[in-house]
Amino acid sequence: MKKFFYLVLSLQFLVLGSCGNKAKADNNVLDFTFDANNKTAIVKGVTDSSINEILLPSQVQSDGNTYSVTEIGNRAFFEYKSLKSIEIPNSVTVIGNFAFIHCTSLE
Repeated sequence: MKKFFYLVLSLQFLVLGSCGNKAKADNNVLDFTFDANNKTAIVKGVTDSSINEILLPSQVQSDGNTYSVTEIGNRAFFEYKSLKSIEIPNSVTVIGNFAFIHCTSLE
């Protein structure tokens, strides 16, 4: 009976551990710098380190304005070791220096 219990418990950890935490990134998950003149946004970093899969939006809203996400800033995801995947929209034309350095789980 003990062996069966440990087998079931192990399978739960295996299944739950592989589900991941995926989010369409917005102002609640990412930190942005906004350029009001050009209506563009630069990803500065992450605010929720529990997210391991990110879908970057092509646009974000702040203070009633819509900004096009055009850049991932320098060291934006520096040492974000739990990041497994990120989808980058076509609107992003610049990826800063060391933006993904030490992201050891990135696939």
